[in-house]
Amino acid sequence: MTGSISIRMSITRNDEKIRDMFRILIFLDMDLVRFQKNEGTYTREDRIDVVRIFSKEVEHSEENVELAREECMFDDVIYKV
Repeated sequence: MTGSISIRMSITRNDEKIRDMFRILIFLDMDLVRFQKNEGTYTREDRIDVVRIFSKEVEHSEENVELAREECMFDDVIYKV
């Protein structure tokens, strides 16, 4: 019984790590979009706005995180080549 509990905990931890990686990638993408939109500048106010938007639209919306994960899946592309 103990073995199955540790396996479930391991899977849960891995899932959390994957979710965290996607959140970081989304955050960095939002930073880049803002930087490009501002023609190469990125201010402290931009950072605050990006963090606010990220928190509202991504961090507290598991549905949006899952949608982003689906967008980032490349399995179909790899196997078609």
